[in-house]
This record gives sequence, C-alpha cells and structure tokens, in this order.
Amino acid sequence: MASIHHKFAVAAASVPLSLVLSASVNAASILGVSYEGDVIKIDQNTGVGTTIDSSGFFGLNSLADDSSGRFFSVTDPDASELLVGIEPETGSGSRVVNLLLGEGVSVRGLAFSPSDVLFAVTDNVLGNDQSELYTIDINTGIGTLIGSTEAGIQGLAFSPNGTLYGWNVGSVGLVTIDPLTGLATDINENVGGSANIQTIAFAPDGTLFGAHDSLFTIDPTTGISAVIGSGDYEDVRGIGFVLEDEPKSIPEPTSVLALLALLVGVKVTKVL
Repeated sequence: MASIHHKFAVAAASVPLSLVLSASVNAASILGVSYEGDVIKIDQNTGVGTTIDSSGFFGLNSLADDSSGRFFSVTDPDASELLVGIEPETGSGSRVVNLLLGEGVSVRGLAFSPSDVLFAVTDNVLGNDQSELYTIDINTGIGTLIGSTEAGIQGLAFSPNGTLYGWNVGSVGLVTIDPLTGLATDINENVGGSANIQTIAFAPDGTLFGAHDSLFTIDPTTGISAVIGSGDYEDVRGIGFVLEDEPKSIPEPTSVLALLALLVGVKVTKVL
C-alpha cells in the first residue's frame, strides 16, 4: 500500500492544476448603446434587454471593443463629437478625446481590426448617402480618410478571420468593405436590407448579430437575417460582446482521486 501512496504523490505533483481545481470558460453577453445614451445588456437568446444605466452622453451611434476589452462609442457631432469610453458593468461613460474628422462628419459605426486599429464609417459631408471609411487614432482623435464605401453604411464589424463587414441601410443589406480602399461589395444581390438593423457585431463564436429595436442574427455568407426578439429598449445604435467567466463546478475529492489515478494508470483502493 505504501508504494501506491508513493505513486499517487508523484502523480499528483505532475498533474496540471487546471485539471483539478475550478477552471473558467468564456461566455459572452451582448452590450448595447442607444442614441439616447443608455447602456443595455441584451439577451442573445431572446433579444430582451435590460438597461444598466445612462452613459451620461447623448447621441451614441456606435460601439466597438479592443482586444483588451475596452469599449468605445462616439457622440453626436451636434454635441461636440467625442470618442467616449463605456464601462460595461456600470454603464458609465467617460470622455477619451475630441474627434477630428472634419466639419459635419458623423460616425455611424466603429470596429477594431484584429491588430487593434480603430475603423469608423461616417456620413459623407456632401450628403450623397455614400459613407466614408476612416481610421481613428484613439490617442489624438485624428481621423485618416481611407475612401468612399460608395454605399450608405450603418454599422461596422470585423469577423474573426479579419473580414470587414457593414450594413447598408438602403436596399442592399450586408456588405464587405475593403479596409484598404473603403469600397463596399454586396454579399448577395438577391437579398435586400429590409431588416431594421442599425448596428452589427460578431460574437466570439463567429455568429453575426444585428440590432436596432430588435435583435437579429445575420448569415455572413448569404446576408439573410432572422429576428430573435425584442423588449425594453429602442434605437440601439451599437452592440458588442462582453466576455464573462463562468466557473465550472469543483470536482469532489473522490472524483479528483479517480481522475489522477486514470492519468497515471494506478488503481486506487479504499483504505480502511
């Protein structure tokens, strides 16, 4: 019996702690901002929302998060267009920097690239319903024009593989956007943009969602949208995903002992 206890002690020392103790798995919930400035948590299974609080800023027309989990939005230019930070747990907003995009330019969508470059799609100052694509320096607020999308875009999102998508609020619907030129391309000319969508975002598992007064899923290969549901919010202009840690249950000691025995091929017997 002593030898068995010896083997068990050696095995226990070599088994990774993550196999024995509580581990965490990533889940995600939808965070939304409305034009009125409310910050909302939306159930991705039902589409029902719960207001967390007011951000303190009016005219929020977009939402994007970087790789470190920081959320950003932009205020209406009529209220001095600002890049603001959004705290996902409390809903509070804070000024980051004044945006320098040119007079009359209004941000309609934000998205961080896989390399954490902030892209923005804007109304065209000429008022011709052709949005323009910019990059924004979050430290200075300076925008760099990439080019016209030649489409009216509301909503912007990078897919997990780095493809940039937008939602054309006219008759087109889902488009891809060339991040080097700004040019938008219709995903499916046979599928229009009739769904009431103002913002899009990819979930960590690659599912594409859209929202406004309801929550939708969108097939990124066909552009077909399907409504999930709605409730307790309106005029959502930006959505993103907040990663949450969900602890797994801690195995009982006997379960841990059995796991360790299996890993080293040792049969553990009950000691009286």
